[in-house]
Amino acid sequence: MSVYTDVIAMLNDTLSVPVFSDYVPETETSGAVALQEVSPDIANRILDGSKHGHTDVFRVTIVAASTAVVEGVIDELEALDNTQYGQFSKIYGQKILMESKNAQQPVRRAWYDLTLKR
Repeated sequence: MSVYTDVIAMLNDTLSVPVFSDYVPETETSGAVALQEVSPDIANRILDGSKHGHTDVFRVTIVAASTAVVEGVIDELEALDNTQYGQFSKIYGQKILMESKNAQQPVRRAWYDLTLKR
């Protein structure tokens, strides 16, 4: 499987909300996440040109009507930090931002980065 497919499978196994690629549909307000690849296959090269230390960075956008649901998903993502899953030998997680919500906004959003070493 591709790295992207493996990340979606990992999130589907871990999170209590639906996982979408690229964006969360407007109709999904009860809670969902979208996945974007921020930095694909960062690798170190040695003098002979070969690569080692493959690392991918994915941004998870969390969308929900309530702050409690967003914080619950962040807690679920935090449980992945410093673990392994499938082809990923080390998973690092970092909360990036929780957006302020004004009265006219139907949803609350947050962003969380996953750094995945292969």
